[in-house]
Amino acid sequence: MMPTIYINGRFLTQKMTGQQRFSCELVTALDRRLQAGWHGSDDPRVVLLVPAAAAPESTLDLRRIELRRVGRLRGHAWDQIDLARHAAGGVLVSLCGTGPLAHLRHIVTIHDAAPFANPHNFTPAFRRAYGVLIPTLAKLARRVLTVSDFSKAEIAHYCGIDAGKIEVVGNGADHILRAPADAAVLDNYGLAGRRYVLAVGSLSINKNFGLVVDAFNRLQRDDLVLAVAGGQNAGVFARYPLRETANVVRLGYVSDPALRALYENALCFVLPSLYEGFGIPPVEAMLCGCPTIISTAPALVEISSDGALVCDPHDPDALAELIGRLADDDGLRRQMRERGLTRGRRFTWEASAERLAAVLHGFGHEQPLPAVGRPA
Repeated sequence: MMPTIYINGRFLTQKMTGQQRFSCELVTALDRRLQAGWHGSDDPRVVLLVPAAAAPESTLDLRRIELRRVGRLRGHAWDQIDLARHAAGGVLVSLCGTGPLAHLRHIVTIHDAAPFANPHNFTPAFRRAYGVLIPTLAKLARRVLTVSDFSKAEIAHYCGIDAGKIEVVGNGADHILRAPADAAVLDNYGLAGRRYVLAVGSLSINKNFGLVVDAFNRLQRDDLVLAVAGGQNAGVFARYPLRETANVVRLGYVSDPALRALYENALCFVLPSLYEGFGIPPVEAMLCGCPTIISTAPALVEISSDGALVCDPHDPDALAELIGRLADDDGLRRQMRERGLTRGRRFTWEASAERLAAVLHGFGHEQPLPAVGRPA
């Protein structure tokens, strides 16, 4: 009989970014997977443990996964003390990058190795904390999950663990099609009827939006506008001011229905990141039929394959040339739209949940270790 599977629900107290999206979508997809049956065997008991401080409106609509509010602490203290105590005796799955060090059957998700490989993108305080916690978690956990083959190799290298301990459970993107597009965002920001290039992501050094602004200035085309959606998390990312120019429209955070409308009406989507562990926005864009340009960052190339055009993230002239080609070549836009749709349809949350279920099914029958020592 499988032990109880506990899921670390602290992500429900956090602002929605890529890791929180992964956690929410994967838990709800796993809940649907449980309703359909669990690998032909007895269904395990799955419990989502949530801090008492989580707002009621943040909880998920679950049918088979139990939701339990536990503990009185907050943040990392809740992880290390309250969560560890209430998940004792079962398998614990942490999907959002952190979790308790003292748990014998812990599966922790590390989405990428960006703070090690690209440290200047992060605040000194975040780098110090991440540099201690994440390698320790990786060594103590029984399994590590990550989102791409590239991240698997990076985590093994920077955390000093065997790659055989790491399982790849990728992101989905079909959440973007769940609600009808809200085209009001186009009117609200003066984009209706205009040709615009869309960039989406946290305003950070890594997303490299300054390159897009530079490329626009070099294009010198009054018929094109750059629309940038996303905010800045000052507690995690180093400050990255985006230069103001006449052809940049800053959208801030937008809802999924508004984002779908932006993707579906854009000339193209651009993400010239310096480093990524996966990259959900390019897959969302491809799934919405938006021609996509990515950088040569290995994870973006791995995920997008031939569904996107590729540019050097340090060469604004190359990016300007690709944007200009898409603006002037109807055939190229159609070709990239079709390739993107074919590629984007491969990334569903149901497929991700199936992969996670397979990992849990195999792991759940293993015997717990009698003790786990701290790494030297």
